Amino acid sequence: ERDPDAAHEINAALPGALARLAESFGARIVHVSTDLVFGAEPAAGERYTPADPTCPLSVYGQSKADGEERVLQADPAALVCRLPLLYGDSFGRGLGASDGLTAAIERGETPTLFVDEWRTPLEVADAAAALVELAAGAAHGVVHLSGPERVSRAELGSAVLRHRGLDGEELARSFREGNRAELGLERVRPADASLDDPRARELLTVPLRGVGEVLSVP
Repeated sequence: ERDPDAAHEINAALPGALARLAESFGARIVHVSTDLVFGAEPAAGERYTPADPTCPLSVYGQSKADGEERVLQADPAALVCRLPLLYGDSFGRGLGASDGLTAAIERGETPTLFVDEWRTPLEVADAAAALVELAAGAAHGVVHLSGPERVSRAELGSAVLRHRGLDGEELARSFREGNRAELGLERVRPADASLDDPRARELLTVPLRGVGEVLSVP
């Protein structure tokens, strides 16, 4: 949002150039995009599918949508994979929806988790395995790689912390529930960017597990 020109260069111009280069060598590119290409308009159905037109709210989302278009224009054999919110092991880097949350808590912060932002989160190892499988195949166009469960950011955060042993008052004190408007983010963060794609499930043998399965509490 602070530097639209840089966002455009990194997320739109560069992927387009890479796709043109790949096509010139007879290679096939698998381009990773995001659920944030949606959000300004509601999905035609319960969740966004690849048939829905992109409708980003943010500069980031628009730059990623532009990148998708450039990749597919440069090489019709390319595959665009839209990923949802990712969580899981970031190997000590404090990244993603789960490790980022616990890292903030360990720093003594009380993160705000939105009750009015809905996503279809996917565990990062599942996302990686799916990308590898798709890269080895011949699918082209656009696919959505998403978890099967639609949850709020607050619900996901609570599940992450319960899985890591927090409960009761300790869990309640670890974060606060809020909404996007409180932080002035309703214009750049979509209320709902939930994804679905039956085609992806047909293409893949690797599982795309839900939050309840991955973060079940023993």
